[in-house]
Amino acid sequence: MDAWVLISVMGDPRTWGVIGSLIAAFYVLLRVFCPDDWLEGDRRWIKVFSLVFSLSLLTTLFAIYAIKTTVGIERPCVPCTSPEMSACNPYCSFDGWDSSFPSGHAATAFVGPTLLYLMFRRRWLLSLFVISFLVAVSRVAMGVHTPIDVAVGAIIGFTITNVFWKIRAKIPVFGIS
Repeated sequence: MDAWVLISVMGDPRTWGVIGSLIAAFYVLLRVFCPDDWLEGDRRWIKVFSLVFSLSLLTTLFAIYAIKTTVGIERPCVPCTSPEMSACNPYCSFDGWDSSFPSGHAATAFVGPTLLYLMFRRRWLLSLFVISFLVAVSRVAMGVHTPIDVAVGAIIGFTITNVFWKIRAKIPVFGIS
């Protein structure tokens, strides 16, 4: 299997949608079954990460889907719709809603590293952005996106995560700072 395909899988929006939903469910279970003071002190980061990550990721997925279905820019590749096609890209999707702009893989790949860096502010966490960048590059290398698709996708994931990080202390329902 091509190395770019393996790297690309790390940013698959479907996978991250499931992960985000599981983390959100984990957060709800903690709030229901654990005493309030259990999530304070050294464990407070669990509450912050679970809530901000889930909201950032699910909002990013919604934004990507809304833009893709509204804008509808075709992919820069030809999908293999029949076995007889010779000049087609086997990685090119031919789903009706799955347009090229913006890249969902790039968007979701930037959510986690952005939040981890904002939470812990450790310089070594910046290295996680190398993985995000490789996911974005893999989509161009596979021929399923243009550089502008992945750049805008990355900006969306990064920006939405930053927005949720900044408002986490300003909205009482979050209960976190």
